[in-house]
Amino acid sequence: MAKKNDFLMYKGRPLVRNGKTVYYGYMTDPYVVIMQITSTRQVKGVEVADRVVVQLVNTDPDVRMKDKIVKKAERRGLYNAVDIGCIWLEINFGALPFAGGASFFVVFQGRKAAEIRDCK
Repeated sequence: MAKKNDFLMYKGRPLVRNGKTVYYGYMTDPYVVIMQITSTRQVKGVEVADRVVVQLVNTDPDVRMKDKIVKKAERRGLYNAVDIGCIWLEINFGALPFAGGASFFVVFQGRKAAEIRDCK
């Protein structure tokens, strides 16, 4: 059985849900991704996220509230929201905090943003 403090991990970072809000990343890191599920839909009798607002947030307590949101986007589906959040964290940190499988490159605005390792 998992300990009470263990979180679901995705690509080396915790993924924590609180109601219709999902937090991705460590709160001790300079940035964290906050995903707010704004609408849901039924798929084969299961309620799934439809529209998700994704925000890259600065966790520095000295930054003004107005300046905390660094990037913001809206995506359809939770997978797409987590995907863009992971990319944003990669661009800001430079590398994923894990080691694993085959490597490939993410190209962002025509430049190599980071070498990412595909985890299995």
